[in-house]
Amino acid sequence: MSKLYLGFDAGTQSVKVSVYDENLKSITSQSLPTILRYPHAGWVEMDLDEFLDITVRCIKRCVDDIKALGYDPKDVRAVMGDGIICGIAGVNEEGDAITPYINYLDTRTDDDVRFINDMNLDIWVKETGNPEACTMFPAMFARWFLKNNSKFQQQGVKFMHNAPYILSHLAGLKGKDAFIDWGAMSGWGLGYNVMKKEWSKEQLEILASTKSNAAHSPPWEEGA
Repeated sequence: MSKLYLGFDAGTQSVKVSVYDENLKSITSQSLPTILRYPHAGWVEMDLDEFLDITVRCIKRCVDDIKALGYDPKDVRAVMGDGIICGIAGVNEEGDAITPYINYLDTRTDDDVRFINDMNLDIWVKETGNPEACTMFPAMFARWFLKNNSKFQQQGVKFMHNAPYILSHLAGLKGKDAFIDWGAMSGWGLGYNVMKKEWSKEQLEILASTKSNAAHSPPWEEGA
C-alpha cells in the first residue's frame, strides 16, 4: 500500500488541494477560485461553507486523479490544511457558520481600533510583538461580531479560522470541538502571548472591560 498525503490551502483568491507521496513528490493538484463580497464600503466578507464546498470539490478531483494513476484513495494517510490567519467567523453548537467570514482586507473596525490605540498601552508590544491594534486583527473582528451580529449573540459558541472550519467538518466535529491551532494565534494580533503560546489573561481582561461605540464586552474564553 502506498503512503499519500493530502493538503489544502484555503486562501483569499482560491483553494488549492494537492496530494504528495512519501518522498514529497506531487502526485496531483486541483484549485478553484473563491469569492469576495463587498456588502458595504470598507467591508470584505467570505463564506466558510463556500470554502468547505470548494475544498471538497477539489478533493474529489484529486481522488479521481490518483485513482486514474492506479492509487487507492485509502492510500491517503493524512489530511492537512492551512488558510487565512487574519480572518474569523462565528459558529453555533453544531459547528456551522452563522456569520460571514471577515478577513484582513476588511476595515469595519477602524473606529474601535482607534479607541484601543488611544489607550496607549504597552502590553500589546510586550506580549504580542504588535505595538498597536490594526483593522486586520481577528481580535477586533470578534469585538465587532459580539456587538453587531445578533445571530452570533444568540447562537454563537466559538470563533474559527477557515482552515480549522474545513478540517472540523471533514472530521464531523461539533461546535464544542472547534479549535484554533496555536500556530495561527499570532494572527489574532491582540489577546495572545506569543512567547508562552497561550491566551494572555491581562490582555483579555483589557479587551473585555473596555467599551467603545464599536464594540462591547466579549466572552473571550468561551468565544475563542
